[in-house]
Amino acid sequence: MPNRQRTRSGSSIEQSNSKKSSSELSSSLNESPPLNEEQIEGAAAALSPPKELDGDPCRVDCCSPSGCIVLEPIDSNDLSETQKVICNNENCTESGYMHHACFQFFEDEVVAFLKNSGRARSWSDKQRRQNVWTRKAFDLSYKVCSCRCGKGHLKKDVDWLPPQPMEVAVGRKKKKKMEKFQGGRSTRQRTVSEQSTATTGSSPSRTESPDGSRAGGIPVPSPRSPSKLTSSKSPASSPMTDGALSGASPQSTAMSAPFLRRMDFSSFQGYVPKHRLNPFCIKMECEDGPGDDTRLTVFQALTAQHTNFLQCLACNERLFVFDRYPLIDGTFFLSPIPHHLPPIPVHYNERDLFLMALCLHCIEGQQRCIVCRHCDTKWNGSACQLGTLYYFDILAAQPCCPRRLVCNECDKPVVDTDCLSYYSEYSHCLRCVNCGNTDNHFAKEFSSVFQIKGPKTTSKSPGL
Repeated sequence: MPNRQRTRSGSSIEQSNSKKSSSELSSSLNESPPLNEEQIEGAAAALSPPKELDGDPCRVDCCSPSGCIVLEPIDSNDLSETQKVICNNENCTESGYMHHACFQFFEDEVVAFLKNSGRARSWSDKQRRQNVWTRKAFDLSYKVCSCRCGKGHLKKDVDWLPPQPMEVAVGRKKKKKMEKFQGGRSTRQRTVSEQSTATTGSSPSRTESPDGSRAGGIPVPSPRSPSKLTSSKSPASSPMTDGALSGASPQSTAMSAPFLRRMDFSSFQGYVPKHRLNPFCIKMECEDGPGDDTRLTVFQALTAQHTNFLQCLACNERLFVFDRYPLIDGTFFLSPIPHHLPPIPVHYNERDLFLMALCLHCIEGQQRCIVCRHCDTKWNGSACQLGTLYYFDILAAQPCCPRRLVCNECDKPVVDTDCLSYYSEYSHCLRCVNCGNTDNHFAKEFSSVFQIKGPKTTSKSPGL
């Protein structure tokens, strides 16, 4: 009896302990705080697959923070023209891939940000580009590397190598199979010839028959005469078409990048005087890389308008933009007024300006020239550097007659031009000393001040 009582008491103690543990567990679960919205979204994002387009798992979105400039999805089956990036947010739902052109644009923005950031100010442009994805540089530039998921920052996956294009891989496989087949066939042919030699007891004949086959029965291809290279000259076209687009790669129009690749400088030869064919008169690519503010200003303005060309302000020539210096077969400049429509706005130095361009023919004034309507004076642009961007209106900076200096309201002289020391001051808002009106008095509409003398041509698009 005492043992039974002891057993019953022990079991009652165990049941009471189990009840206590279950009650404590339920109370702890009830006391635990509920999940907030961020935790719920993170859990859902971790379970959801990467973003797909139109339900197609082979098409994913480009994860460029500043927006895709190629305007095409990425084929997940062919990543040869992409760059992989890593987001430090574990629950990120972005694809993690960018087009090469989008990544180059993204990297240029990061390099430009490092110019004014901490210890990177003392680095050269080449050092910034070399160290842009190292820890010492990323600690400064992570602010401009925000991911579109809103909770992380993007960084280049330096260990990732893009796969080879599918066509190249298939071609190599075919080549290996062909070599293997030819090797086996030659082995079999050698075996047959050895057997025939052993049977007849004589060496195989080396004489060739008139039809090009040897006596041993193995056909020998007859030698071919070297083919003569024939060149066909294309019909004459406009100089600007030959220039801007003979210097462009034929494959660049089909590339994912929005801007063309310049292959040579034939567009400048013959139209620019020989004494001006130098890096001082034509902006050339430097060794520091493409991370400069001038290039970014032009690319951002054109990308926002989804275009890769401008029309010459004077002759309406179509000028295509290149991805390296010289950026254009002419010169860019910023004007405070839109000389033509549609305008390409640029916000620079807390001012709303407009991107304009002049072709090298109108600047040099050989085939056609810009002439003032009031005094019939030819505008001289030989002092302008080609292929770059001026941050002021180059047409307003060289007034040729008093009519170019009058107020837009009272038609009287605005100020004494002797007090204007810089070309850029002619593009600023000035207050008229006569009527008090504040306006861009010197930057006047092109058609009201200038006229074109010379032939006008229209270049065609190179397959775009």
